[in-house]
Amino acid sequence: MIQVQLPDDGLLTTEQIAYIINNTDLDKFQENDNYFTGNNPTILAKDDPDDDHFPNNKTTVPYGRKLSLTTKNYMFNKPVVYTSEDESYLEELQKVFDNNMNMEKVDEIGLDLVVHGASYKLFYFGENGKDIKYSIIKGGEIIPVYDYNIEPNLVCAIRFFTISDFLDSSKDKIVVECYYDTRLVKYETTDSTISQASLIQKDSNIHGFSQVPLVVYGDEWQLGVFDAVKKLIDGVDTITSTNLNEIEAFRLAYLVMTGQKIHEDDVEKIKEKRFFELEPDSTLDYLTKTIDGEFHGSVIDFLVSEIHKQSGVPDFASKDFAAESGIALRYKLMGFENLASSIEYIFKRGEQDSIDIINSVTDNIDDYNRFEYYNTYPDRRIEIKMFRNIPENDSEAVALANQLKLLGVSMEKILDLLPMIENTEEELEKIKEEKEANMEMFNSQMNEPREDENADTDEDNN
Repeated sequence: MIQVQLPDDGLLTTEQIAYIINNTDLDKFQENDNYFTGNNPTILAKDDPDDDHFPNNKTTVPYGRKLSLTTKNYMFNKPVVYTSEDESYLEELQKVFDNNMNMEKVDEIGLDLVVHGASYKLFYFGENGKDIKYSIIKGGEIIPVYDYNIEPNLVCAIRFFTISDFLDSSKDKIVVECYYDTRLVKYETTDSTISQASLIQKDSNIHGFSQVPLVVYGDEWQLGVFDAVKKLIDGVDTITSTNLNEIEAFRLAYLVMTGQKIHEDDVEKIKEKRFFELEPDSTLDYLTKTIDGEFHGSVIDFLVSEIHKQSGVPDFASKDFAAESGIALRYKLMGFENLASSIEYIFKRGEQDSIDIINSVTDNIDDYNRFEYYNTYPDRRIEIKMFRNIPENDSEAVALANQLKLLGVSMEKILDLLPMIENTEEELEKIKEEKEANMEMFNSQMNEPREDENADTDEDNN
């Protein structure tokens, strides 16, 4: 966490800005991106051998990607549902979500959280100056800055990025944007690095929000799901690459020449041309060596097992997850669910912070306070529901629902327990509409005269 004491005018000096950018370690974001894309940096940075003829495989096993996608798809593959008792308020909030393609943003946040342990959402206004917009910013391009309070408050968000001119690199420039509670101050530099002397202020405007328009998804540690097991992943890469080198170099066997001497100068030629000139009665044989494949396999199996155990992300391709019942599967997922629950808490907290920013704008509240807002509008409280992407035993759930109905449990609670029902409120509304339609049909039938009654009436008249 970066903490500073703001000057009296409430704005960072160029010296502070340059120091913060140059002394904040953001390399972790690029490193984790490399692990996620299968470009594991440790094995790829390994020195080449002195012998140019010896193979130098640098094989990466993309376990960072496997762990990340397993977690993200488990948590964020199903739509996140937002509910509120105030339907008109929820409709207005949903318009803001739809205008920002919120489902895609949620997917970006989810991937950032599992890969980096942090995600950043920056708010701004659209071209018309009215529409609330937000975008997910790369972790390597933004730095949240806090004060020194017991509960640190976000006082500034520094975003910096390079604008490249592909036709003339001399026109490249670095743009620095500093977002405060009410102002946005922009700086530029044409130098390749940021320094106090090179930063030139270009603009200073009111950004339209009543707080720093940045939502930070993450805790103090900001650990992705594979951060703690990178060394284990490197170990798998090393063993895999070493085994491939041995096979490619054909070092499972050594060549033995008898009946002839070979000059040292000829060794390089033989390596290059892979050709021998034998004298009469000379022979070539192989002295083979055995690599214990079982041992190497057991080491890799151990490393893979530790990767899943220490990260908390299960291997769903394992035989341990084959044809499991719903209850048995949930027991095996308890460790994974603990990890998912901690990520879910961070996500929901960030989403509520986002809703606070939206509320402050739509209700034109300069000094927004969440506690006071929901005391004033208790029906506007938003409940955020997330659903796990796991096979569900629908028959068990339906049987449980029937039992609960006999016990007098409310229909809302019963529907909440059914995995096939994604939005309980919508389903309750549909049930209500069907009941009203059926009642109208029943009443209309009761009010219609029956044919036999009409016949009796006609006979009496005759």
